[in-house]
Amino acid sequence: VANFIPNVPLRYTVVAVSFLMYFRASWMMCNWVRDWRKRHSDGHILGRPSLSFVLIVVFGIYGLVYLGRLHGLVPYRHERIFFV
Repeated sequence: VANFIPNVPLRYTVVAVSFLMYFRASWMMCNWVRDWRKRHSDGHILGRPSLSFVLIVVFGIYGLVYLGRLHGLVPYRHERIFFV
């Protein structure tokens, strides 16, 4: 969406806010896993806790590819291939 914002400072503000929301959501997910481990000390770490960490990593990689495309480091074709 930020690609369609012609005002450069506004574009980077939108991207920065998006990444801040991603970091906050990731932090909350890590706290959820920590709390889950406290309540279920005999529970398996595989399953929902592992899925939470995998989602954080995958979406982080998506964010890096998006930033690479935004700065012209990743060609359009490669971005499309990556997301498919």
